[in-house]
Amino acid sequence: MIHTGKTYNVSFSALTIPEHIKDKLPAWYHIGTNNNLHGFLNSRAPKCLKSIHWIRTTGDLVRTSNQIHTFNPLNFHQDLPNCPCTPCTHDRVSSCPNPTKCCHTAREILTPFKPKWNPLSNNLNTDGFITHTQMEKSKRRHPDAWITTSL
Repeated sequence: MIHTGKTYNVSFSALTIPEHIKDKLPAWYHIGTNNNLHGFLNSRAPKCLKSIHWIRTTGDLVRTSNQIHTFNPLNFHQDLPNCPCTPCTHDRVSSCPNPTKCCHTAREILTPFKPKWNPLSNNLNTDGFITHTQMEKSKRRHPDAWITTSL
């Protein structure tokens, strides 16, 4: 199916992506990024995210990156490889050598996602319908494209 799409220059496009769908999309080789992350994904921290943290979806990336950003005065995160907070201690017990680096890397992986696909950004038009302005803009950009709507 992917080969046929490439042959006929067809791609997937959606007006808006609901948050629960964004969280379930694959974290690796994501459809919403146009940057080539292949070399970066083979470095140490992404490999740790895949094998030790079991990151599979963008929701997993968000949860991992947020664990160092949650504020708890009794369990304060320190931006150090040997941070004593509970989430970092748990990750080190699971064989992660530097949980802080993995959390920052998870956020870095989410950064190049286009806003429509990024689970950290909110869609302005979330009802799933195309507005008249959006349709006119799309017609100007792609005069030969078919625009389908559903009622």
